[in-house]
Amino acid sequence: MIKKSIAYLVISLLLMTSISPQIVLASSTDRLAEIVSFSCEAKVVNNNNESSVKVFDGMKLSPGDIVVTGKNAWVKLNIDNNKDLVIGENTRLELSDLSGSKANKTDSTSLKLWAGQVWSNIKESLTFKSKYEIKTPTSVAGVRGTKYLIEYKDNTTRVGVMSGVVKTDLYERGFDKEGKYYIKEKTFMVEKDKAIQYNPNLDKLELIEVKALDLEKWDPILLDIIKDGLNKNLATNDSEKNRPSISEGEKQTIEPEKSEPSKPVVTEPSKPEPSKPVIVKPTKPEPSKPSKPEKPSKPIKPPKDDDDDDDDDDD
Repeated sequence: MIKKSIAYLVISLLLMTSISPQIVLASSTDRLAEIVSFSCEAKVVNNNNESSVKVFDGMKLSPGDIVVTGKNAWVKLNIDNNKDLVIGENTRLELSDLSGSKANKTDSTSLKLWAGQVWSNIKESLTFKSKYEIKTPTSVAGVRGTKYLIEYKDNTTRVGVMSGVVKTDLYERGFDKEGKYYIKEKTFMVEKDKAIQYNPNLDKLELIEVKALDLEKWDPILLDIIKDGLNKNLATNDSEKNRPSISEGEKQTIEPEKSEPSKPVVTEPSKPEPSKPVIVKPTKPEPSKPSKPEKPSKPIKPPKDDDDDDDDDDD
């Protein structure tokens, strides 16, 4: 009887771990990954036993769980209440690591993107003991606090940054001329409004460059879901850095800014400039030309007397 009871107990424990592995893991960590909302066809596949369950609001996830979305489907995922993710259509995203402690700020989050697109919003800056990264078969994108998109499709990895900086490690694997297997790695710091794209079959790692972010090349369904954040200028982290931090329980009081009394403007009387004396130069009188004397008038001859002539005639 005792042996049978022990056997039944062992079988029960095995069934519990295979059906709901998060029940066992929940007690070992204070980390939490939860599906907030979803649309259309989406399911969760457990990597340990290949069982699948349709997603539902409030569904808890554990390491080893893979979120799979179909066409036109999306899933919103929240981790630790400070990390928001939007999983786009035709995506396969695995929650590979959810270890450490949020309370001790030693949380480590690692996701594997096997296909599709994911948008991440890290709302709180992580400490140097914390980690958040998304891996693809050809890259690792790690952040401290930012908003960014990552895609893996047709062996091509793309990373687009909307706020903050994303440390992106790209890998090149292959065999050299001697048949030896090699791995090359190159790190890029992708800043706000920048993007990077890499396909090891088409691109040479040493020629990869960071370019401007073009949102029109990304999944329109995914962008439509996060459009509220885009319209509010997704670089809110940059402005929040300048805000004073408020500890829990501390009341936030906003005092009106004290305006300094305006100083009276004292205007000094303008000093009249001494007027320069006007010097009037005397005008030289022009010498008057002497008038020419008038010519003397000719004397008028007295007319001859007719009587005298007559007298002469009488004589």
